[in-house]
Amino acid sequence: MSQEKIYLAIGISLNQAMVAFWSPSDDKQLSPDNKIGFLAEGGQEFYSNDEDFLTAIELSYKGAWSLLPDNFRNLADKAPVIFSVPQHWVDDDQIDTSKTTLLKKVLDRLQTRALGFVAEGELLLTHFKNQEDDFINLVAVDVGEEKIGVFPIIRGKILGVQVVERSNSIALDLEEGLARFNLTQTFPPRILLLGPDNLETIRHDLLAYPWVEPEKSFFMHLPKVEIFSYQTILAMLIDRAKEFLPDNETDQLPKTKAPLISSDLSPSSVEKTPSQALGFVKNQDVASFTNFEKSKTTDSADLAGEEQLAQEDLPVPESKKMFRPDWVKATGFLNKIKMSWRSRLNLIARVPGKKKSPPKPVIFLLLIMAFILLGLFAVWWYFPKAEVVLSVTPKYSEDNISLLVATGISQVDIEKKIIPAHQTTVTVKKSDSLNTSGEKEVGDQASGQVTIYNRTKLKKTFEKGTVLVNSEGLQFLTEEEIIIDPASIDVDDDYNETVTPAKKSVAVKAEKIGSDYNLSSGQEFEVASFIKENFVAKNEQSFSGGASRKVKVVSEEDWQDLKEILLSSIKDQGEKEIIGQSSSDEELIKESLTFTLTEEEFSHKPDEETDQLSLTLTADLSGLAYWKKDLDYLIEKLLDQQVPTGFVLGEEKQANFKFVKEQENGALFNLNFGASLYPDINEDEVKNKIAGRKIDTIEDYLSLLPSIDSFEVILVPPMPDFLLTLPRRAANITITMTVAE
Repeated sequence: MSQEKIYLAIGISLNQAMVAFWSPSDDKQLSPDNKIGFLAEGGQEFYSNDEDFLTAIELSYKGAWSLLPDNFRNLADKAPVIFSVPQHWVDDDQIDTSKTTLLKKVLDRLQTRALGFVAEGELLLTHFKNQEDDFINLVAVDVGEEKIGVFPIIRGKILGVQVVERSNSIALDLEEGLARFNLTQTFPPRILLLGPDNLETIRHDLLAYPWVEPEKSFFMHLPKVEIFSYQTILAMLIDRAKEFLPDNETDQLPKTKAPLISSDLSPSSVEKTPSQALGFVKNQDVASFTNFEKSKTTDSADLAGEEQLAQEDLPVPESKKMFRPDWVKATGFLNKIKMSWRSRLNLIARVPGKKKSPPKPVIFLLLIMAFILLGLFAVWWYFPKAEVVLSVTPKYSEDNISLLVATGISQVDIEKKIIPAHQTTVTVKKSDSLNTSGEKEVGDQASGQVTIYNRTKLKKTFEKGTVLVNSEGLQFLTEEEIIIDPASIDVDDDYNETVTPAKKSVAVKAEKIGSDYNLSSGQEFEVASFIKENFVAKNEQSFSGGASRKVKVVSEEDWQDLKEILLSSIKDQGEKEIIGQSSSDEELIKESLTFTLTEEEFSHKPDEETDQLSLTLTADLSGLAYWKKDLDYLIEKLLDQQVPTGFVLGEEKQANFKFVKEQENGALFNLNFGASLYPDINEDEVKNKIAGRKIDTIEDYLSLLPSIDSFEVILVPPMPDFLLTLPRRAANITITMTVAE
């Protein structure tokens, strides 16, 4: 197997350059469709002057080389180059002298030779000829950072190129470029943006520009805007170049290295060959040609004749015609009729010197043939039907108003922008539960009996709940009220007093729960705030019964969490129910929904012992609803006031509500609404204009209709070419409009 070959493709735009390695090999790394693909791509490098241009080429080349597979790197040295150049570099199929010098520097730096060049316009013509039709119509715009290049293509011919300095508005720049052509007719309503990948913003700006206002006359209707990135340009360049590569492995490109531009050769010295095209010469190095010049030895008279023929018989673009006739059987039948007619005529004989009437069978056959022909003519005249499908790009009209949706009125008020509304209500009851998260210590209090001693001379009453405190600070409360007599005082002979305290027993209970309060006997207690010298208490027996444990209880957070969860759930359920009970002719305004809680029932209160808390809520959900036909009627009347001449409202409408505030009898909303506008086409007039005409003659008429992008004609039944016209009867033609994709 012979060694692989690789080549360089260099795409040059107004401000960017990009380098890619490619090969015509059928290696699996390449595209399986056309056997050509990128082996490695460099970045899209920006340049602003000639020196920056050379640097940008080098940077992109290095980036592409670094991504080149190892098995191809030994072939990368001196790989031949093909160029795509901006359209304004080329004049009469020759590159400007200053640009050829620049390209020679590129070849010198890369130490290689050139296969050829192709201008952007030629690439587009070749591409669309293969993809769509021979006579493409569009406006190509080469987008740079500081300039744009505008070159219209009409009926497959490039009118020229205008370079315009960029301003703040790309649409105004394009208008300036188009105005320089001084055309008396409108431009094709199709704009093709050439440049880097980030052209979507520019595309939207051009789509939004009012091209069809009365004072503007560049386009018949709003143009379509498409994007062609420079990766696509490079791919088309490579696809164009493949047919100029050697036919086989023995058919090699010349090894002789020559300068890119040879100034000592004149254009007339270049002999045109069948495989020669703009910028490429098969099996020859374009370094041997002056300024990459395309051969011009073709006789001028022949060219003029071909141009005149092209103008006289221009085919209708395939993008605007799609037919589905099938006339094989019909043609075969007519051929049989023709042969039978000729064979029957041969049966008519004449006797010399005597006229002889045709035999009766022949007359009979002639009558049959006449009836058949008349029948076929009647079929051709009365029975064929056609559907003309017009692909249109609708406009979109929108507005923003304050809308009052009010109860208590019965009809739409266009002037005040009010539509009637009615209140709709549902009652929703829902229960839910959750596990409690609070904890609490519960248990029993210790109890016992104490004896309180009164050492004072006064009678003392202790109320129920009197606090007794032991030495460890544990408190106990008396269970009942007690009255203790004063202490007894005895005086001996020496006047010494002996005090005998009065005492009384009382039941006590620990202040808190827990086993810590189970005290042993014989402990002393302070009585309230009195000192022990006056009042003291003792327990003769141990205290018992104190115990504690931790249990789950309802916390305040449990209450709030369960209520919030259930409120959210009941609102969702209520909204579904209130929407579900509305008919298909009604529309509920969700922003108007109000929620009223009517009943709330918890199973436990906060701090109560339980493992699970339950809640049942009952609520009313109310909202405003309106009839769809009322809103449609209001929008239609408002849009009618904005529909421009030549358009009608389409079926596609939309409305978005934004709640503003409640009012006494309804609610105020901000309403944004819009609808599609379709061209107002008089179908009867169109039918009469195209009835009986050939398919390829109706394009100019249909293209003049507003907002028509393309059309398709479907004929039933199929007819042979010589009978292929639209039905003679306008009633047999149907006009259908579809939205352009």
